[in-house]
Amino acid sequence: MAEADDIEFVKHNIEHKLGNNLTNKKLWQLYIDYLRTVDRNAMLHVYSKYCRYFLEDTKMKEEYQRETEQNDTVFVTWKNPFNFEAVPPVIIGLDDDVKRPIEKSWCHEIESFKRFKPLECPRIDFNIAIQDWLLPSPIIRYIIDFANPTVYQKLQQSCKYFFFKKPIHYCYRFLFTDFNVQYVQFVETSAECSSSSISTFNHKSLYITTVLNFYDRMSETSLSEVIRDKIYQCDARYIHICDQKISEKEFKFMVGHGNVEKIELWNCEIKKIDEAVMMMEEILGMLPNIRSIILQNHMLLANNTLSKLQFLNKILKFYISFQSNLDPNDFCAFIKTNAAPYSKFEVSFHSTFDEAIATNIVEAVETLKKQWKPVDEVPFIFVDKSQLL
Repeated sequence: MAEADDIEFVKHNIEHKLGNNLTNKKLWQLYIDYLRTVDRNAMLHVYSKYCRYFLEDTKMKEEYQRETEQNDTVFVTWKNPFNFEAVPPVIIGLDDDVKRPIEKSWCHEIESFKRFKPLECPRIDFNIAIQDWLLPSPIIRYIIDFANPTVYQKLQQSCKYFFFKKPIHYCYRFLFTDFNVQYVQFVETSAECSSSSISTFNHKSLYITTVLNFYDRMSETSLSEVIRDKIYQCDARYIHICDQKISEKEFKFMVGHGNVEKIELWNCEIKKIDEAVMMMEEILGMLPNIRSIILQNHMLLANNTLSKLQFLNKILKFYISFQSNLDPNDFCAFIKTNAAPYSKFEVSFHSTFDEAIATNIVEAVETLKKQWKPVDEVPFIFVDKSQLL
């Protein structure tokens, strides 16, 4: 590779190989020896990186120091420079006309978007020409059909052919609100809209990759309509839904990928084909990777098989509010098996819940907490009886 008469080519290829295996000291040494003959400044910066990664190699650090004595001062951006290195001086511009850097806005997972001026998507000329690919056409078709969202989004940005063949909008975070949002508000690859602006998206063109927040107190069927008409696929790992009625099939569409880690369902009702409400255990059974769950619905029912559920992760937060009877032993066995250290479990009951059973649950929970080992990792467990008659 060193025989190639292209220094940048060699640099890019060797640094790519180093990135795949940073522990290859021989490759580090070969790279340093190559740079010594073509770019001494770059060589010193590679020395600097090597010495930070292999802190125990004092011999290489001494060699690095000797090299710096033959050159001008080496400026590095590390927070802990060696005594023979220097930090670049800070230049303060006094001219008022100097443009100041603009801070990036960031959207928290469950917070509303800061209002941004609507972005107008550029017009795309779909008079596309036949593409002359280096790869065979079957390979290109395979990529179009099976590329993951991250890869395909980059392909769409590189060539409009890919958007023409598969016109999907990949959305990191999708927020639907009952506020009157006239235009879709975009922040990087996240979007906020309402019933008045959802029409911006074409039929089945939304692919939600990470976060789904859906709040609509005006219509309890709006989520069903959006799933039916707009969402192509949902791989969201963080879901927050309020005041909606959906079917079991629609719920499975959102969580069926099995990677949901956090879900909050506030006043939501999930019905099966026979119009029966989904049991709490049936809902949890579709969430094998769950870490945090809130089910706030006084119509929620349980069949007391919580202890039989199996999860891939320990649960950090668990809050339920329902009206059916809850078996104390089953509930405590569920906590003992699935609670993470310092986790939080909270239960509240509808006013019609049997007070005697609620008392038994409180007693069972207190016994469980006293027997918990190790003692310093006991979860916080709260049973709220304040709403009982």
